[in-house]
Amino acid sequence: MPPELPEELDHIWHFGNNADPIFMGVCNGVSSICSVLGYAMETQCHSGQKCIYDTVADLGWEVSLWKHDLRIVIDDVLKKYNKTANCSKPHPCVDCYNWAFVDHSGDNWK
Repeated sequence: MPPELPEELDHIWHFGNNADPIFMGVCNGVSSICSVLGYAMETQCHSGQKCIYDTVADLGWEVSLWKHDLRIVIDDVLKKYNKTANCSKPHPCVDCYNWAFVDHSGDNWK
């Protein structure tokens, strides 16, 4: 959240399913399918509320990059559930914690 923004003014909800590795923040690292396909998905942080449909337990889905497709989410998740997913504020997280900044003006690492 931006500093000094009261929690009651936070009107952001992220809806997704736990078979979607991008939404869940696990499609990262050099050996991940995201990296192999040329995407640098090195994030797992969300602002606002995170609302997760448990499609792995409820529908028997396996984790797959195809579960991020909006048509799948609408047709196979939102239309099949009779209730809204439980929403909660995500735990504080830090992205890019293992990255090193390179100063291109010289050969120094910072």
